[in-house]
Amino acid sequence: ENIFTLNTYFVNNIITYNVIGTTIEVIINSDVATIEYINQTNSSISISDETIVTTSKLKYFLEYKNIIGDIYRCQISQKDFTGNAQHVYGKISIEKGSVKDHLDPIRGTGLSLSLEASKDISLEDLYTQDEQEFTVKLYKNNKIYFVGYLKPDGVFQDYTRDEWVINLDCVDGLGSLKNLSFVKESGLVFTGKMNGIDLIYNCLKRSGILLNINTSVNTLYDGLVASDNLDILAKTYFNTDRFVKTDNNTIMSCEDVLKSVLDIFCAVITQKDGEWYVYKPNKLYINTYPLFRRYDLTNTFIGT
Repeated sequence: ENIFTLNTYFVNNIITYNVIGTTIEVIINSDVATIEYINQTNSSISISDETIVTTSKLKYFLEYKNIIGDIYRCQISQKDFTGNAQHVYGKISIEKGSVKDHLDPIRGTGLSLSLEASKDISLEDLYTQDEQEFTVKLYKNNKIYFVGYLKPDGVFQDYTRDEWVINLDCVDGLGSLKNLSFVKESGLVFTGKMNGIDLIYNCLKRSGILLNINTSVNTLYDGLVASDNLDILAKTYFNTDRFVKTDNNTIMSCEDVLKSVLDIFCAVITQKDGEWYVYKPNKLYINTYPLFRRYDLTNTFIGT
């Protein structure tokens, strides 16, 4: 009865429940979750907690130089990996997701890897059902170029003789937002008012990929004086209590919330050089070097 109640009414993608004898094990897959204990009314129930820290460590890396001298290095890290990193060979390509029109707000970025496998390095351990098991980073001339996850269903093998090629698709996390509810990391809902940049930050944070956020949305409302440091997204507030679906019960996804903010300003979001960029694409026609306002990994404004 207790486990049924937890699985029915206390559901969150970072929480899992297991029954072990007379104990219910609650696993919270987050290093920033806040746990509050209420006064126990049943003396037969005891509560204990244990913190298990998970870290990602480099497992495979690919490095090569193209014909004009650019050095590319791709790193694949795995949660809780304890072995030594192995050098693999192959090729890399960056892909931008197609859009139906110029103002589609979500502009996903993907990375395609074709890795050479053999009997010695089969790469079969890259198969996973956890979409955040493997973190992928691509560097160009020692500067970050792409950050994302290995797509669980994006691994394909082509066997030829004793060596074969494994094709892997990597995603930047934007696509996963449609499956993530707009809630705090603790699973609790947001309440009250929140400005636009905080909404964008909290939506992107749910993907698990923390990057700097750069914004260039130069729309003003009457009476607001323009300046380089002024960000309309920080001056516009939204009622988070309204981010529920028409049934007035289901919380909207992070993708829906993100789109609701971007659509107001006809803005889009994409990942470039390992950072998030929010901008109005029609403004690039007028100015190909727009001014961006940068926020760090904690959503603190750090300049233009």
